[in-house]
Amino acid sequence: MNMFSEVSVYQKYVKQQSSQITALKNYDAGYYRISQTKVKGEEDNINITANYNEAYGFNYWSIASYISSPSGTQLKLLSDLGYRTEGDRISIVNTSILPTDSLLGVKYVLSPYPIKGLEKVSLQKANEKDVYKNPYALPLGFVSLGVAKQANGLNVFDYENEVYAQATAATPEIFKPLAYEKISTKKGIRYEFRLPAGKYSVYGSLPWKWSVDGTRLDLNGKMQQVYSTWLSPSVFYVPTAGKGNGYVELQTDDPNAFNEPQLYLLDLDQLAQATNKLKKQSIGVELNVENGKAHFIVDNKQGKRYLQTTIPYESGWIVKLNGKEIMPELLDNTLMAIPLEKGRNNITMKYRVIHLNLGVLLTLVGIILLSGTWYLTKKYK
Repeated sequence: MNMFSEVSVYQKYVKQQSSQITALKNYDAGYYRISQTKVKGEEDNINITANYNEAYGFNYWSIASYISSPSGTQLKLLSDLGYRTEGDRISIVNTSILPTDSLLGVKYVLSPYPIKGLEKVSLQKANEKDVYKNPYALPLGFVSLGVAKQANGLNVFDYENEVYAQATAATPEIFKPLAYEKISTKKGIRYEFRLPAGKYSVYGSLPWKWSVDGTRLDLNGKMQQVYSTWLSPSVFYVPTAGKGNGYVELQTDDPNAFNEPQLYLLDLDQLAQATNKLKKQSIGVELNVENGKAHFIVDNKQGKRYLQTTIPYESGWIVKLNGKEIMPELLDNTLMAIPLEKGRNNITMKYRVIHLNLGVLLTLVGIILLSGTWYLTKKYK
């Protein structure tokens, strides 16, 4: 492919993607995040890419990013919730982990393939991707009954259960361990399982001790995933159809590099029950985002509750509750949760760039000194 044809292909991609995002925003003008399972530059049949900045190019909110100076706490949060970090600057998002996406307000997913639990929307297809709605997605600020602390060694699936348990003050078993049989094959190791009747999907992770180039996962014969290497994910989705048998095959030259698999059932009924409870608790919450400021109004007629936001904390945030500046509690040391007072709660959140005034002052001093130097040089030359 020559340079001009590559440019033409890219222009076509941009045009289609821009049109799809615009159509989606016209379809739903609310506050939400959008995610993707495939982006430009991703090679077929290996499911990896480094192109995680499309949200900036097409002007939408996302959870994927590739930036040179990221927040370490944000990356850790995403990693604790299943989206692996690469090189301390990339959030690898190439699937939809429904409980995570729901918690973070990912309401729509652009994907070339269906994922159990997502609902296809009648909007135009673009670059082989359809628009899917996440019916479990929570608002960007919702009322919770508790705030989960840090993961402290829990695996992704158990930590997801803990986050929802704290938020609902219940014990939802959203993820349940899935029994499997381990079988050696010519290519590596196959983990076979049986999917029970009911509304379930399958997710897994194969924690590796060291990277092994050339490793792949065969996900039930329906998808290939490059694994345990640069830009590969940790948690993966296993396509299944109804109840019956399924498998994950680890194809590698070094099986000793991998710990035992973590295969889990996602109970979609349990996820619906938990998110519906949180949505019901949040009826009447008002949100307005304007000029870099988030404004919430929450009427709290119950006991101890929180406004759980999906806004990551940084030292530049100024949070006020009914006119008083407060320090919010933090979910996994990252997402701000505001303790609610009984009655009406007027909450404002505004970000201030740290040392902005000092930076402006130093810039002005530099300009003055440079101008003075230039003037004196010209005068006495």
